[in-house]
Amino acid sequence: MYVLLSLLLFISVGSAQALEFEETLIHRWKSLVSVKLNPRIKQGSPLEEPVGTSLKVFEVKLNAKNFRPLKDCVFYQVPSSDQTGTLYLHQAKMQESCEDYLLDFEQLKKEGLYNFAFELTSKKLKLFLDSKVVSFSLPKDPMVLVSTLSDESQYKLKNRDICYQVDDQCEVLKKNDCDFCPKSVLNIIDSNCKTDFSKICADFGCGGMNQPACIRGWSATSFKLDYCIPDSPIGFCKPGLRVFCESARLICK
Repeated sequence: MYVLLSLLLFISVGSAQALEFEETLIHRWKSLVSVKLNPRIKQGSPLEEPVGTSLKVFEVKLNAKNFRPLKDCVFYQVPSSDQTGTLYLHQAKMQESCEDYLLDFEQLKKEGLYNFAFELTSKKLKLFLDSKVVSFSLPKDPMVLVSTLSDESQYKLKNRDICYQVDDQCEVLKKNDCDFCPKSVLNIIDSNCKTDFSKICADFGCGGMNQPACIRGWSATSFKLDYCIPDSPIGFCKPGLRVFCESARLICK
């Protein structure tokens, strides 16, 4: 009985949170003026790559008080094998860059997604959230902006390139641009930061020969010394391989 009640409470809380997210968006985007799309993201198709990374999907310009419009930066953290997706947004001033808020999950968000896609027509903006569709009506003559890059190829990252990096104090050394990776993204250990990990573009997994060590983490080991040592307990490899630290990064050999 206790288990059943707990399960029902969990479901009701999750449903309430989802409803709050959708109702807040519907109310908030009544003042929608324009939409600026990310040209690298295909409409109508589930966002599945790069796995585990956060992408800016689009920006929504909104009317606000004192003739000072605001914008909502809309992001999606792509699901991975051990984590569901999260759709989240951050309110910003028009002169601010959405990329500055790429890793900020503190504002409105919807977690637990397995599928997310969007579709923009002349009349509606639709969000596909698993089996649910949330629609937003556009102004009669909406100004829909599609951002372009002068030469998108120059922004492309290659396999094994670092696309996000933090230092020992968890300060961001390289802003997250993992959405430019050609395929998936892999967390790596290259610092003593205990709350975040650097990321590289990767079409391979962890733990193999000459590949980044898989992450065990500090909380699972209670390890408090420097991470960069042979056989570091912070990482682990496939059977027959050992953890080494080369170029400040834990790898398997």
